[in-house]
Amino acid sequence: MHFDAEVSAIAFHRESLAVPMKSPRPELCRLLEAHGEELLRRLPSQGDLLDLARRALLEELRGGEPELGTIARKLGMSGRTLQRRLRVLGASHQDLLDEVRRDLALRYLKDPSLAVAEVSFLLGFSEVSNFYRAFRRWTGSTPLEFRRAVA
Repeated sequence: MHFDAEVSAIAFHRESLAVPMKSPRPELCRLLEAHGEELLRRLPSQGDLLDLARRALLEELRGGEPELGTIARKLGMSGRTLQRRLRVLGASHQDLLDEVRRDLALRYLKDPSLAVAEVSFLLGFSEVSNFYRAFRRWTGSTPLEFRRAVA
């Protein structure tokens, strides 16, 4: 067994698959197919995965820097699986984290009652200077310049 592998698979020898069943059980086959269909219906669609990951990131921002493993566990998968599924969608954990932080920063900075340091803390940055650098990367301006432009 290999945990956190790229794919989940079971391998059988070709000869094993050719062995006839001793006593076919069509009712068991129907039950297993219905169960499999139900499990597939419960899986989030690819678009939903991005939304679910964003919501999980929002929840985890309160505790500091949201870790990939924590977000993956919240979504019921391993970190590698989450990375792989996000990559298929053209996204990454860091992309989504930046997107969520940027959107929240723009909203929070419009509220003059919140200090920039408070906004930085609410977004999970360990240092205000890290928030300043990230905000400049996202918008091309500093948080204070943005706040002045909005006022």
